[in-house]
Amino acid sequence: MLKKYISIIFFVFISSSCFAASNIAILDIEGVLAKSLAAKNAAEQIKKKMEAYQIEINAKSNELKREQNDLVKQSQILTQEVLQAKQKSFVAKIDNLEKEVEAKKKELDQLYVSAISEIEKNIKIIIADISVKQNFNIILARNEIIYAHEVHDLTEQVVEALNKKITKVELSIDDK
Repeated sequence: MLKKYISIIFFVFISSSCFAASNIAILDIEGVLAKSLAAKNAAEQIKKKMEAYQIEINAKSNELKREQNDLVKQSQILTQEVLQAKQKSFVAKIDNLEKEVEAKKKELDQLYVSAISEIEKNIKIIIADISVKQNFNIILARNEIIYAHEVHDLTEQVVEALNKKITKVELSIDDK
């Protein structure tokens, strides 16, 4: 008798699981980000900032190369103490430039993370709205699915809604 009840409970559980499975959708998050106007805008802003940084760093690097050449030329006429002091100063300038480059890379990375976070926040709101309106119980990332038969792909729908909702991401870029 107990086996019969367990079998019935198991059957009901499997049946309800199969029914719930019909309310599953998938989403290609990377595809949404690739087609998102806001993500493209953020990438363009970051690219422009990176190019400006590169020009600035190149100018400083060229100045250090000139200073290094001058130091080599002066090495024959300067006293050992003066030469060592200038070399020490030169090495400090190189260290400062390397630190500046790392700080700028970190800033660009933070801008990217901030932009993607803002876009993903909007994606989550859109997904929640779609799931309620279209009665989806589960929405899974496409890259996590090995096989799915007759599953709803919400990627284009989310891209369309996202592009209507947000086309630009304001990045807080402090010009230093």
